[in-house]
Amino acid sequence: MKINFDKILKYGLQILVIIFCVFPFYYAVMTSLEGNSAIFDPNFFPTEINPKNYIYLLFEHSFPRTILNSLFVAIVTVSFSITISYFAAWSLSRVNFKGRSMFLFVILAISMFPQIAVLTGMYQLFINFKDFYFNIFDIRVKGITSLLWLSFTYTMFNIPL
Repeated sequence: MKINFDKILKYGLQILVIIFCVFPFYYAVMTSLEGNSAIFDPNFFPTEINPKNYIYLLFEHSFPRTILNSLFVAIVTVSFSITISYFAAWSLSRVNFKGRSMFLFVILAISMFPQIAVLTGMYQLFINFKDFYFNIFDIRVKGITSLLWLSFTYTMFNIPL
């Protein structure tokens, strides 16, 4: 029987890469199932399983509300980004107008900036237009206001992409 060392080496390296990538997640879950002092006592297998960290996270903390806020922001952002980008992409690809290539170049140039470079301008925009924007739509709830504004900023970041 012929032994194929290339396949053994290939699969061995794949197994090592998978272990290397999955181990941090495994260790995080195992540490979360132990007590609070377990982070200072590194071990690969938990000595005792204690779900009190998860109980605290789900029932004594605002984690479910945080997940709902993230879900709301994601749904609103994706909906607005796809809708606006669809119509913009259709019009930019089908309609010939003066300055079209320059406009596309500006969109490309803006998308090359790192998002953190635009952050101060976004903050100033928020300060200047916050009252105007939310008084038009008569939004009074503080949490919804900040979530809508967060969705708006994410939408502005995602549209050029």
